[in-house]
Amino acid sequence: VALEVFSSGDNVVKRDLDIISYGYPIKLTKNCLSCHSDKKDGDILAIMTIKYNIKSFISEFHSNIVYLFLLLSPLPLIFAYFLSRYISRKLHSKFDKLADVVSNINSVKDLKLVDVNKINFGFSEFDKVSENLFMLTNKIRSIAVDKNILEFEINILEKFIITSDVIKDWKENVKTILLEVNRLLKVYAIFSLFKVDDEVISLEIFWIKKPSINTIDVTEKYIKKRIKEATNFFSDVTELRLEHNVADNSEFLKELTVDDIAIQTKSLLLDAPKIGGVVGIGVQSELAKDSINGLVIEGILATLMNVVGSVKAIAKYTKQLEYYTTRDPLTNLFNQRVFWEMLGYEVGRAGRKNHKFAIVLMDVDNFKNINDTYSHMVGDYIISGLAGSIRQCLRKGDILARYSGDQFVAILPEASEEQAYAVAERIQKTISESIFKSNYDDIITVTVSIGISIYPDHADNPKDLFIFADNLLKKAKEEG
Repeated sequence: VALEVFSSGDNVVKRDLDIISYGYPIKLTKNCLSCHSDKKDGDILAIMTIKYNIKSFISEFHSNIVYLFLLLSPLPLIFAYFLSRYISRKLHSKFDKLADVVSNINSVKDLKLVDVNKINFGFSEFDKVSENLFMLTNKIRSIAVDKNILEFEINILEKFIITSDVIKDWKENVKTILLEVNRLLKVYAIFSLFKVDDEVISLEIFWIKKPSINTIDVTEKYIKKRIKEATNFFSDVTELRLEHNVADNSEFLKELTVDDIAIQTKSLLLDAPKIGGVVGIGVQSELAKDSINGLVIEGILATLMNVVGSVKAIAKYTKQLEYYTTRDPLTNLFNQRVFWEMLGYEVGRAGRKNHKFAIVLMDVDNFKNINDTYSHMVGDYIISGLAGSIRQCLRKGDILARYSGDQFVAILPEASEEQAYAVAERIQKTISESIFKSNYDDIITVTVSIGISIYPDHADNPKDLFIFADNLLKKAKEEG
């Protein structure tokens, strides 16, 4: 230490293990020069060295540090415990809110109630997850279909299998659809308009409740406008007949204005079978804006189109089928089956009224030769012409049928033998004066042989009456 002090002239501190040495130089001042004349101001006169043994201090310090560490070591753990409790409680409350939101989502409609701003975790990482979760919710809401909607459509489709009862009471079935729809979606009206072949069916409007006159007027105008926009299939219809039906007559529908009305339509146009139609549904305006409601409405319209369209087409062609099961397609006269039914009916009626009636059975002479010579097409042309000629000779209440290929038969109610004979002569005269031409303009002469029977003079039952007339017909042919 001394050497270092002398060499540097400054205070020196040095540690050697547990010993700390301090060296302090003692320098001369002007006051000291009187005694130390050989020295100059600032020279080092002596060095004072102080040594400390710090071993006991270090030992005591170590002991105090260990004690202090042991004393303070629980504080971080306690702090960490309370901090974790605070964070856990805060997160738990937020996650509980999130769980409540999720548990309350039971339908697609409930997704609208989810609000990302209601749950703020207070941690950017969790808030980011929460934001992405609600973004996913919004996307699901835009593409999801409510199970109630699917169940509704399944129930509707299950109930409306096209049967004879549905065709017969189709209006009641549409009313049932309307009531079923209102369990899921508030609908105030359903309408349908169909055109099968050239027959225009009236515009049918089905109301959920009784509408006011003003509501009917406003809705009719709006529906007509939408029908024109939907298809030009009805452009040739100059006058449209409207029919109103009410599903629930016990209550009145609230007054509707143009702003309240929202109508969605679906069109059907087929070439074979030739049928065109429009079905529509009317809901409150605000309901129509929702995409989920749009899916419901589309499903309802598809069901209505299938049910009503099928009913209209089947009813139309069933009517035609029933017509042609009773008619001869070539002459449009009654066929053999209807003739026997009418003959049986007339026997019963004449017996009750004690009236006579006649059967006039006609057969075209040499018709096979006409077919073989001029073709079956010419034969059909002659048969069709004969049907018209014979009809002209009968009264309005007389019944005329085509019995077979070239045979016709007429029932003359309340006719005597003389009257029947006069009709038969008139038929022969009319046919003989009729002109029939072949494809080559050859004039074809057509004659008929006729047999007559009178009830009850010749028989009192349908079969024997016909046999009697048939026998006389054969006799007439034999006699030319």
